Amino acid sequence: MQFYLAGALAMAGTGRRRRGSRPAGRRSPEATPEYLFRLGWVLFRAHRDKEAKRAIADVLARYDTDYSTAGARDIVREARLTLSNLEVQAGHVADAVELLEQVLDEFPDDIGRAQRPGLSLGRPGRASPAGLGDAARAVAAEPENYA
Repeated sequence: MQFYLAGALAMAGTGRRRRGSRPAGRRSPEATPEYLFRLGWVLFRAHRDKEAKRAIADVLARYDTDYSTAGARDIVREARLTLSNLEVQAGHVADAVELLEQVLDEFPDDIGRAQRPGLSLGRPGRASPAGLGDAARAVAAEPENYA
């Protein structure tokens, strides 16, 4: 119930979350990757960037090399994408692009990820043939998508 309530509150823009959701997820050995990631996502939506980065980094530390837990790879993907957004907001474009490249390494057909290296294309010394190819592929796949 806390999982869905936290999501609803975050989407409503309240910035609130259920008291105790952080300890419950951390204490429970059977907590799912989705449940543990939800805390970082809620903090991200609430613009509590430092806390969000810590919570999401904790998820990556726990599941980055886990290929056996159901849902772990999708959550690792979402965690990297969210951290990438946080890095862009902080002005750390190189770190953001690195996270996106990690996503592409594991999910080569991720068009959403392929859009983002365009961030670096207009910066001197940052453009790469791989980034340009990713951006071109994203535009071809979704020409109406402004991102």
